[in-house]
Amino acid sequence: MTEVKKENMKNSVEAKEEEIGQEVVLEGKDDKTKKSKKSETAPVKSKMTKAKTVQRAKELLRQHKELLVIEKEALPASEINKCREIADSAILCIKKAVFRKFFEFAKGVEFDYARNFLLCFCDDTEEFKKFSYRVYGEAGEESCERIVLEKQELKNRALIALLKSEKLVDEFELKEDLVVAEEGKPIEGEFKAKLLKEMKKKVTERRLNVLLACDTKDVRVKEE
Repeated sequence: MTEVKKENMKNSVEAKEEEIGQEVVLEGKDDKTKKSKKSETAPVKSKMTKAKTVQRAKELLRQHKELLVIEKEALPASEINKCREIADSAILCIKKAVFRKFFEFAKGVEFDYARNFLLCFCDDTEEFKKFSYRVYGEAGEESCERIVLEKQELKNRALIALLKSEKLVDEFELKEDLVVAEEGKPIEGEFKAKLLKEMKKKVTERRLNVLLACDTKDVRVKEE
């Protein structure tokens, strides 16, 4: 290879490396710019979301007669969606800090802010008060139905391990039918409560925990 060709190849490689290096630097600048823009717009977006929530609350207070504040802890998302289907009602998720800052109640109406909650606006509270759903029961809670684990060869390893701890299985086979829960009776101990969870059996009925019920006329939303 001639010296001229070698020199040209060297220059070409160096030029390419320089070009790649510039591209990397430019990408870094672009990334920083994007991050900077994101951090600048985040508080504005948060403020807009808060303003929309407060405005929506005002509208719903005008449209409905009753307000229920319902505990959100341990309430499955699927059940919240079912609540949304109740006729002539609306559900609003709101942060406690926003609720505390903008909502005022008439004298005599007291509310505990300790728990997470949902706001339910409606014209008739009965549908919410009688609304029920099922959860995996804890030891001592009443079962809604009779559950029997029949004698069989088991494949669920977690279930096998639980049963082995009580010497109820021979290798992988349940020795005999096992009554796990009885309708109308408390779940007997942690062992059977764990069995029900492994069997995916929700046997305990719960109702919505209403933290506050009042007329919407007794609630005022302050201006921002």
